[in-house]
Amino acid sequence: MGLGDGLMKVADDRRKLADDLLKMEKKAELDKDVAESRAASKARHRKGGSGSGSSGGRSGRALSNTESDNLARLYKDYAENGAFEGEAPGLGAFETRVEQLIKEEGSLAKAAERARGEWGSTEVTTTELKERHPLSPARLWDDDGKYEETSTQTNYGFRSALGGPPAPDAGQGQKPDTSQAIADAKDAIARGADPEKVKQRLREMGIEPKGL
Repeated sequence: MGLGDGLMKVADDRRKLADDLLKMEKKAELDKDVAESRAASKARHRKGGSGSGSSGGRSGRALSNTESDNLARLYKDYAENGAFEGEAPGLGAFETRVEQLIKEEGSLAKAAERARGEWGSTEVTTTELKERHPLSPARLWDDDGKYEETSTQTNYGFRSALGGPPAPDAGQGQKPDTSQAIADAKDAIARGADPEKVKQRLREMGIEPKGL
């Protein structure tokens, strides 16, 4: 093996080590998140808390301790295998969504799979008017010294809250919860979603977008 080959092998080994360390860090963060969320869930059950209390009006039920443990294992498997689109939700948010869906879906596995399918992203584009630097050459041809800067931000969430289309087989043929849909629409607009698109989505669901 020549010197060049030896140096390339060293570089490859370093890259592999860096990748392994990054994977270990992500796994440690995931384990910590799962442990903290499971502890919070168990504490809530001890106090008699209910997941339906945080469901924003949607009919649901709290998970038992056993169900919470099983869901944590499902969530960890999803997260480690890249089953979520883009940035994964926290376990707490995922469990809350599953609690909202479990009565409708009939089982933990079906509710978890539907919640996973609902998770996604939306891009929000904003334009901001900014002032040019006093010494900018552009001031020679731009009298007011202002310009527009456009930026795009990716927001992650469950599609019902993002104002996007429902996930495949996500309760098709069932009457939507009007109060929850309006609440989700308001939340989506607050996050930066296009109000007209959100209203259109509500109309497609058979809901008049009152108060938006």
